[in-house]
Amino acid sequence: MAASFPQTLIPLVCSITFLLALATTPGDATSLTGHTSSFNQKSPPWNSVILEGDAHYQTDSNGDDYISLTKTDESGKALQYSAGRVYNAKPLQFWGEGMQIDFEATMKFIIFPNSDDTDPADGFCFFIEPLEAPMGANGSSFGVFDSSGKKASTFAIEFDPYINTNDPNYRHVGIDIESTDSVVTMKLGDDADELIGILVTAQISYKAATTMINVKVTIGRSKNYEMSYLKDLSTVLPQVVKCGFSAATGGQVAVHDLISWEFTTTPNTVKGSRGIRQVV
Repeated sequence: MAASFPQTLIPLVCSITFLLALATTPGDATSLTGHTSSFNQKSPPWNSVILEGDAHYQTDSNGDDYISLTKTDESGKALQYSAGRVYNAKPLQFWGEGMQIDFEATMKFIIFPNSDDTDPADGFCFFIEPLEAPMGANGSSFGVFDSSGKKASTFAIEFDPYINTNDPNYRHVGIDIESTDSVVTMKLGDDADELIGILVTAQISYKAATTMINVKVTIGRSKNYEMSYLKDLSTVLPQVVKCGFSAATGGQVAVHDLISWEFTTTPNTVKGSRGIRQVV
């Protein structure tokens, strides 16, 4: 069941740290506002993150809290056609006149299949999107994209255990730019059980000066994977955004448990009003 993690996974720090760049001009771009919130429901306030859709707090057998993003029944069995998200409550300025941020996100999560299921779905998704953007569809849209798999001005990293018609023929991590048709994917080894029933640690970083998106994935304690992609995200994202983590089920299901999430940003002063040419 989702609420009882393997004993080796219990000692995790379940906290979210946001260092958000709130300035609107290059002169203010070095100012940061920090806020720390715990997954521990006994330690409010909850004003740093927002839960949306079917996302809800759970407590494991050791009394530690975490967030389950999709629906389960009373026995902990995953249910169909569910989607849930968690994202920062405070707006994040991604770029401005002469400024764009670097960021790094680190997440720990577990996808649990139902006991009689060999084809769990649909997976997790880290996303950055317009502040006013609505929640997306369930299933292969991960609760981020619309039912056709599209959403303008949206960047995402998908952790996908289920092979849909537009997917490569393997469980994978994909970089998504305004669509679930990933611009690049990474196969997670030859083991059919990769991503399933084991702790996954993912680190996503972006450097404004180089426009480099880098994704590192560790499965368990020993399997490591990495991929990179060049894209100036200021040409995709609006100035003010929200960022978070989402998961969904469709006709096929799984339990999607978010154990911890940390997101930090650093503003950079750049030449030009948009795009990165040179850090000064």
